[in-house]
Amino acid sequence: MSESSFKEQSNPATQDYNRLERDCGQQMKMRKIGSGGIKSDLGQVFQQSLLGDRLSGYQVDENSLCQYEKELRSKPDVRIQTIVDFDGVLVSPIHLQKKAGLSNMLWLARVAKASDNTIVWTRRFQPEKGRLSDYALFPFLGKGVSERITNAMKHQGEVNVMSKNANNNGDLLVNLTGNSDLTIFIGSGNLDRKIVNEYLEKGGDPKKLVYFDTGHLIL
Repeated sequence: MSESSFKEQSNPATQDYNRLERDCGQQMKMRKIGSGGIKSDLGQVFQQSLLGDRLSGYQVDENSLCQYEKELRSKPDVRIQTIVDFDGVLVSPIHLQKKAGLSNMLWLARVAKASDNTIVWTRRFQPEKGRLSDYALFPFLGKGVSERITNAMKHQGEVNVMSKNANNNGDLLVNLTGNSDLTIFIGSGNLDRKIVNEYLEKGGDPKKLVYFDTGHLIL
């Protein structure tokens, strides 16, 4: 094993992802698009999912698709929902990245264009009450972030910013996937991997969820 391969396999984030793949990989399709959260290739989302079929300039890798996705390709009026984790996908708080940046926002715009519905998921909403309610600095998103994101994307597609719960996000994901033929969930850290596990434990349909992972350990 090369030194780079050893470092990758000994990375706690990689080990956490591998545990999820070992426990759930036989039930649903998972795709890793980063290592340690600093080498994420978000463009792979279009090359390894049905979103790429809806955009010019991308060729979808047939080998990346599961049988259910291949079947959906031949059906009319397929509804695809995409859920994007804010922390770890659009920004990397653990690396003190405070803004999504132009390239990530352009990527989100392409996601919105290719999806029937896009949800940006985060736990960093600013509290509405209490001593932190007026604290608009990092790590809080600020009260106007939802409007800024949705307004920026309104000409591309339907985008909503949704708050993650402290618990029971697996139940929430089960409910969300019921609105579409396919849900593409782009997550990052161990919380998102836990949500995927909970989704399956709560009876979520494994073929209707495709999970992409950027390789963060925490955020």
